[in-house]
Amino acid sequence: MFINFKKKSKNNRTQTSQNLHFFIDGKKFEFELIYKKRKTFTIKIDSSGCIKILAPTFLKNSEVVKLVEQKAAWISRKSAELKNKKTVEKKFVNDEEFLFLGQKYSLEIIETQLFDDVKLSENKFFLYATHEKSEEILKNWYKQKAGEIIFNRIEYYKKILNVEPNLIKIKDQKTRWGSCNFKKNLNFNWRIIMAPLELVDYLVVHELSHLLHLNHSQNFWNTVAEVLPDYKNRRLHLKKIGHLLAWK
Repeated sequence: MFINFKKKSKNNRTQTSQNLHFFIDGKKFEFELIYKKRKTFTIKIDSSGCIKILAPTFLKNSEVVKLVEQKAAWISRKSAELKNKKTVEKKFVNDEEFLFLGQKYSLEIIETQLFDDVKLSENKFFLYATHEKSEEILKNWYKQKAGEIIFNRIEYYKKILNVEPNLIKIKDQKTRWGSCNFKKNLNFNWRIIMAPLELVDYLVVHELSHLLHLNHSQNFWNTVAEVLPDYKNRRLHLKKIGHLLAWK
């Protein structure tokens, strides 16, 4: 959530960070306040429930707290939602279930020191590795598959959008599904490969559209909609299942 300020006040300050708090129905909420040279006031709540406020340097502490209190209902609701959407804690033991392209597969570990490998057959992940290396091997397999599938989908959609990205990277990110910068470099979170292919496609089209509009303006969303008319449903679906596409 962000609020845009078109006019600056005379109260300027250097960049700084501090911890403050406010109350909602008697419950104390602590947040980290970070002043930056920016025009927008942004409230961020991460998956652990930590609240971070990014504010323009010209705002006073009292003005920030007042703005936060005005958004108290939203903060309380989002905090409650995140509390109910905790990251799944996976155990690397036989019969534990893992997602791949939206389908559930049970894990079967075949312990060996001779080689490391992952094979997908019917409804099972066959993981050939020592127990100590099982998580690392499976994660590397996911990253490899994410690269293969995402690169393939980029090749398809870049022709429709008539764009050409520069560098494409598959990254291990905790809070972002993807990103695009002014150098036309695209980053993708490997965990998206656990989601159904239509959500992978949504993310690919989303980031490729940033090559035309490096913002989330209406023009940006219009571009996404031209390629994926149902993008709103896909976006909502990703938000709903996002907490399932990871393990601690």
